[in-house]
Amino acid sequence: MTAAVPLILVLVSAAGLGIWFPCRSIAGRLLLGAAAIPVLMNLLHFTTATPLSVTGGIVALLAIPGLVRIWLLMVRSPQGMSGVSLPALAAKVLTNPAVALPIVVAAIAIARGLDTYSLYSWDEFASWVYWPQEAFAAETFFADAMNLLYTQGLSMAMIYPQTFFGHFEPIRGLAVLTLWHAGMLGLVYEALRAHLREASPAMTPPATSLAAWLTVLLLLAVEATWTLLPQLLLVEKPQIYLIAAA
Repeated sequence: MTAAVPLILVLVSAAGLGIWFPCRSIAGRLLLGAAAIPVLMNLLHFTTATPLSVTGGIVALLAIPGLVRIWLLMVRSPQGMSGVSLPALAAKVLTNPAVALPIVVAAIAIARGLDTYSLYSWDEFASWVYWPQEAFAAETFFADAMNLLYTQGLSMAMIYPQTFFGHFEPIRGLAVLTLWHAGMLGLVYEALRAHLREASPAMTPPATSLAAWLTVLLLLAVEATWTLLPQLLLVEKPQIYLIAAA
């Protein structure tokens, strides 16, 4: 549960934040919402010196109006949010890799009892896990002992899921990173599906969705976009996910 619960919490938070972006893409909204988490954390903490646990709580609260908006859009419109029936909309959302893959990872984490993460890379010890862990313990990045060499986007992304709990667990830091990866794969899925529908009008919607899903699974199989659940808590791959998605 140590890995699954933070991932679901981040997924819900990203949905609540992402609904406000003027974007029709399911994956795009989730990715933008997930990317907004460290941005908001940085803005709140570094401009107001708000303790990190409080900062995370504020960001979570900011996601609630978006979740309410999603609920109202679904309830008020007989045809759902996109002019389709609610069951069809639910199927469209749940079959998008940006949503489906994090849920699958969470289910596997629960089934296998995935609750620990062993630091392997030197940079994890010296920087990318050290910074958020020390800052979380101190409730601030302003402590004299903190020697920050970079902006703290990744650190804030790893701290956010920690703020729902009372202590720091490195495995929770995988949550936002996994959602960034799934969001990028969701964009690949949506772009390929749209291309197939335009280039091959004879293909049915289920066929285009299946072809797009097979492409995503192929990318994962050959690790063209790295593994779905990051094996190292380093900054390079998460940056690539956001840059490639943009």
